[in-house]
Amino acid sequence: MIDTRSNKVICLVPPGPRDRIARFPAHWEACFVHRNEDLTSEVTDGVRALLTTHPYLVGRAELELLNGAKLVQQVGVGVDNIDVEAARELGIAVCNVPQANAVSVAEYVIMACIFLLRRMEDATAALRRLENPYPALFARGSHEVRGKKLGLVGYGAIAHEVAKRARALEMVLLSASAPERERERGLAPGAVERELGVVRLPFEQLLRESDVVSVHVPLTAATRNMIAAPELALMKPSAFLVNTSRGGIVDEADLADALAQGRIAGAAVDVFSVEPVRADNPLLGAPNAFLSPHSGGSTNECVIDAIRESIENVDRVLRGEEPHHRVC
Repeated sequence: MIDTRSNKVICLVPPGPRDRIARFPAHWEACFVHRNEDLTSEVTDGVRALLTTHPYLVGRAELELLNGAKLVQQVGVGVDNIDVEAARELGIAVCNVPQANAVSVAEYVIMACIFLLRRMEDATAALRRLENPYPALFARGSHEVRGKKLGLVGYGAIAHEVAKRARALEMVLLSASAPERERERGLAPGAVERELGVVRLPFEQLLRESDVVSVHVPLTAATRNMIAAPELALMKPSAFLVNTSRGGIVDEADLADALAQGRIAGAAVDVFSVEPVRADNPLLGAPNAFLSPHSGGSTNECVIDAIRESIENVDRVLRGEEPHHRVC
């Protein structure tokens, strides 16, 4: 039997309909907070766990308010919004749900590949102008995905789900590690890559050969601006870039410039260095850019799975058990 007197959980989440609260267990003393500034010492008194998600920043100041808390649970994969080092120093576990969004994001990547290669934005724009869409559609080439080389930078759960779907579309599958990981692990493909016939290449060679480059690495000090002007210059003028990982991994100004100059054919960008995206973001005015608001994992199925797994993990901590999927 769970002791309800010690089950205070702060949910630092976006505001929404009150019926969402029904997703959280009745035995929690759930405290909903929608702004960082509302995390006061009175609110955090007696808290056992914090449940949060992007775009909230959980830095040292917020963590120090969680006096006695055992867990920060991220409802999502990336934890770059959480000061993991500070949490480690303070003895607070940080956990995520590493595979909850894998299928949703993988489907987005496949959608983006087809959308970009088929030049659907050009065709739709011509249609809206009541023009014959075919000159626009074929002006820069409308292509099947079959036979095209899809380069996956980083090969985790999401990239693997992308590879499974891309293989069914008869794409040629390539993978590479981020440069610093490449030096650590070499070029030997993992078992799941070999299973699908994924060919592992050096990072720069993958950029040169791929028709579509899809980014699947976490944002760290080493991967920040990992793809900037020099890397974009390696890509074929006919190639496309897809970023569903984190905005800071791709230099947005350099990508906007490459698109404006026609150095690459187009890009699908679902993540930005600052979110919500600001009016001065250079990608907003870039041509041949399919932009979306960090919605690659925004499906009902993904959200339900992420919340369910997060709740189960918080409950483990409330029962005095070790949580799953610890980042630290």
